[in-house]
Amino acid sequence: MEVALAGVPAQTKQVPENIVRTRIDRDTGLLTNQFDHTSMFEYFLEGTEPTEFVADRITEDIYSNSGSEELF
Repeated sequence: MEVALAGVPAQTKQVPENIVRTRIDRDTGLLTNQFDHTSMFEYFLEGTEPTEFVADRITEDIYSNSGSEELF
């Protein structure tokens, strides 16, 4: 493409005014503040974007008692 477009000025794409870009949770489609592989940006027609945030992810650590069984 470099050869085919030689001399053609680069163009940036403009997002239409009625389109909003929002970070969402990949699994639920709800808004998120996560900045890892669980989120992505998505474009929505203004007024159709999600308004609720996904619940904070609760991760169990090795010290959690839920679902554990006694060892001895």
